[in-house]
Amino acid sequence: MPVTHCICTNQSFTCLHSIAQRGCLNLDQLTRHTGAGDHCGLCKPYLQRMLSTGQCTFAPIPPKTTDSIRGHARKHVHKPSQKHTSRLSTYAHSIRTTGG
Repeated sequence: MPVTHCICTNQSFTCLHSIAQRGCLNLDQLTRHTGAGDHCGLCKPYLQRMLSTGQCTFAPIPPKTTDSIRGHARKHVHKPSQKHTSRLSTYAHSIRTTGG
């Protein structure tokens, strides 16, 4: 089964390619603009190839490769600091106790 879109954002590579061409966007800019490639990261290699070749339909990447990509994406997930988490808990508690 061919790979034709970013699963996380449900955007086709054809649509993403058109957006990239209209805005002369590189991979980082396209990711910021559309969100594609910014969630699980599995479509990043496809997006890179799409931008360099114009290809919008791909054969699936072998599982070993996607596992290493997924691991790389997990390392770059933002984790809130303890201070930030503490403020959120305090805020949530105040909403519960005051009713809004």
